[in-house]
Amino acid sequence: MNQQLPVTAILYDAVTLPFRYFRDLLNIGAPLLFVMFIAVLFALLSLEVGDSYFSNIGIAFLSIAYITAALQALVGAHRLFLNKRLPSEERVLNWTGNEIRFAGWSLLLIVCVALVSLPVVGISGVLVGSMVLGENSPQLVAQIVSLAITFPVYYFVGRWSLVLPASAIGIRGKGLSWAWSLSDGNGWRLALLMGLLPTGSNILLSLIAVEDSWLFAIFSTAISLLVATIQVGVLSLSYKFLIDNQVDEEAEDKPQIGTVEL
Repeated sequence: MNQQLPVTAILYDAVTLPFRYFRDLLNIGAPLLFVMFIAVLFALLSLEVGDSYFSNIGIAFLSIAYITAALQALVGAHRLFLNKRLPSEERVLNWTGNEIRFAGWSLLLIVCVALVSLPVVGISGVLVGSMVLGENSPQLVAQIVSLAITFPVYYFVGRWSLVLPASAIGIRGKGLSWAWSLSDGNGWRLALLMGLLPTGSNILLSLIAVEDSWLFAIFSTAISLLVATIQVGVLSLSYKFLIDNQVDEEAEDKPQIGTVEL
């Protein structure tokens, strides 16, 4: 069994990462921010033009651009947090090739988590939801019940997601079974690390949501980007801790060569 993850320390360090590496993260995320800005302009233009063919072509192009930029930003952030330096000499456009493997593992992770979690979430959701949730239920109660139902999903997400930092820094030959083994004994700690901030931010945004408000839309987008960056930091720091701990354990198990005890 691996050493227990220091949940509080990892959360604290992850929260500070966006502020410590703000300029580097802005460099890495510049293409993604640019695509998001273009998407807003395109949405406004589409409303004026009203051409469905024009809209469909634009949506397809922007979707590809968004996925590409998001992959580059995620891989770049993982590399920054693990290597403590900006990848490839501070280039804004930096496609390393690891993005393809990262995307492949992400898709496989989504499929595996869905297959494992949907039966559990579906059954518990029907049973608990029908008893607790109703049309007159307070929104906060609904959020808490939904959290209790979906929280076990983060157990699988946390354990299998450790393959993502490895693929981001170019380590090959590691898969979901390796990530599961690496996280042995830390499943629920990883669930807490991976689920706490996203769930908290979703509850907060749902409670203060304002319809048809550009100010709230900008605020919620900024919060989502900040939480996503912190989550990358959480995953990177958890991966580094477990890898370092695994190396330390293997070193302790190896016999010491070249020393003679008198």
